[in-house]
Amino acid sequence: MKPTTILSFLLVSAAIIASSCAQPEPQPAPPPAAVPSAAAPPAPALDWPPFSPAARQALAAELQPVTLKNCTLRRYGSASDGGYLMCENLTDTAAAAYSYGIDTEDNWGCEVSKQRGLVVHQYDCFTPHRPTCDGGQFVFHDECVGARRESVDGRPFDTMPSQIARNGHRGNRCS
Repeated sequence: MKPTTILSFLLVSAAIIASSCAQPEPQPAPPPAAVPSAAAPPAPALDWPPFSPAARQALAAELQPVTLKNCTLRRYGSASDGGYLMCENLTDTAAAAYSYGIDTEDNWGCEVSKQRGLVVHQYDCFTPHRPTCDGGQFVFHDECVGARRESVDGRPFDTMPSQIARNGHRGNRCS
């Protein structure tokens, strides 16, 4: 049986890739504004281009519920943000896992690594923080996923197929 590569990434990216739409050019987050120490800094705004009603409908059409067959669901990661349902019985042949846009923590990646015995390749070009996982294996890549290999404002971007190939997982089936 052919090895599998497990992917985890933002829903917006997943929907765009699943619908074969062109992904918008990555835009760097604006620098945080200076705030008094008593107040929490505002969340950076995402600078996404506006979507037309037709694009919104096409995206919504891709996000329809499906009935899963031969799937034993299990949640990996934290109980709130950072946890995802996976068909654990379909990951037995996994050779590696990929986690995109991890920021400062990767609860999903830590649990997948520990429970499934996999190396998790983490990708994020917006933070210098390197999450750790006692009992798990992470390989951090200071790079983001994008439409092509390029540098935007000093941040490296590349395509998922290129990243997967550089790690020796080309030809693996992705789940």
